[in-house]
Amino acid sequence: MQAFREALESYLVSNVRMVAPPHYDPVLLEGADALVVLGNGAFGDVAAVSRALSDADDRGVPIAWVGPGADRFADELGLRFRAGLQAPQRGEVEEIAYNGVAMATDTLAFAPPLAAEMARQGEVRAWDPALESPVILNREDLAYVGFLPFVDNYGTLPFVATIDSVARLFGARAVDRRVLFRLEDISATAYGPDAPEFADVTDFLLQREVFMHLGIIAEDVDHDPDLREERVLRDIGAARNVVTLAFSHPDAVEIVQHGFRHFRPDERNAGCGIPGCGWEFFEDDEETLGVEAAVAFARERLTAGREVIAQHLSVPMVYEAPHYTMTPAQAAVAEEMFPLILHEPWSYGSERGAFFLPWFTRRASAWYGPSDVGYVAYDEPLSVDYILFRLDAIARILPDPVVIVFFHPFIRGAEGREDDLERLVTGIERLGYRFASACDELASAR
Repeated sequence: MQAFREALESYLVSNVRMVAPPHYDPVLLEGADALVVLGNGAFGDVAAVSRALSDADDRGVPIAWVGPGADRFADELGLRFRAGLQAPQRGEVEEIAYNGVAMATDTLAFAPPLAAEMARQGEVRAWDPALESPVILNREDLAYVGFLPFVDNYGTLPFVATIDSVARLFGARAVDRRVLFRLEDISATAYGPDAPEFADVTDFLLQREVFMHLGIIAEDVDHDPDLREERVLRDIGAARNVVTLAFSHPDAVEIVQHGFRHFRPDERNAGCGIPGCGWEFFEDDEETLGVEAAVAFARERLTAGREVIAQHLSVPMVYEAPHYTMTPAQAAVAEEMFPLILHEPWSYGSERGAFFLPWFTRRASAWYGPSDVGYVAYDEPLSVDYILFRLDAIARILPDPVVIVFFHPFIRGAEGREDDLERLVTGIERLGYRFASACDELASAR
């Protein structure tokens, strides 16, 4: 529920009012741009749903139906369903194609199949080949999605397709594909003092006019998890190429505070001997440290990191949690301190990364960045191809996606991987994406 509401509010930059059917009041439709119904096939108040649909039709308010249950309101929605067929069981509809993009749906709850002739009464966005039935159908006054896109689903693309279908009720959106390119785990140990790989990578990106988000680790420490106290080795000021880039090309880079030290002494960090490997916050911090101590720890770390980065670069306005991990109470500290957190929102009551969100998300006092499509991995030579494949699929689902791609500069010097960065940048451009600044995009969205 929260994911769906935040997606509608953030992608459409609109206000969403959610009520249960028994609390429906016709006054809610006054000035409304659309009525969105989340179906579940077992409404306790059928009369209230029927009344809301009829009121919307009388007022000329477009309707979006998402999920099972529409067959009980076929007349109000102007839909026809296949006679005698029940809703498929979970797993029976293994895959659908949306705008030609195949996506797994074997964990989703589906509605009974629409009659095939419905395909002549609107634009079919997705089709069930096994049942020969439209699954997502758009008309001028209706967006129909015949499944719930977020129940026990970790494939994520059906959720994006749902948002696109609903958004079409508000008119066509201009094609504007954007990549936020982030250089990850930038520290003085890995890329200082002169760091030839960093200079080589950033010189290339400047030449190709790729805007860079620098994920800065403020201080490097001894990565011995058995140490009771952290031993600081050096801070970001020792990375001369990083400092020079930030001051020489301020319009081409954005400083992103990537935690503080990206590490803390903990047995779970055993074996993390390089910057960017270790965990600074753990999902169970509130249980192991206590909520008050976990919050104080987060505030202390984020404040210290901001002060170090401000001393050598500039005051960071953007934050990225190490491994995208903090507890809810710690995340509230980050939301309070930074207007933009450059990764997808933390969990919606389940494991992180459950949804793929190719848009900025508004939450509390902060904005969150979009999801990422991966990074060029040292142990995966085909990772560039995977990133481009994913970008192509997203561009065919949503006209104006914004996503994160990140790159570790040391890859540039790895044997056999010297061309990965150029292949990645060229591939992104050929897919029609432009490289953008997160802060500029967020300002324009608002």
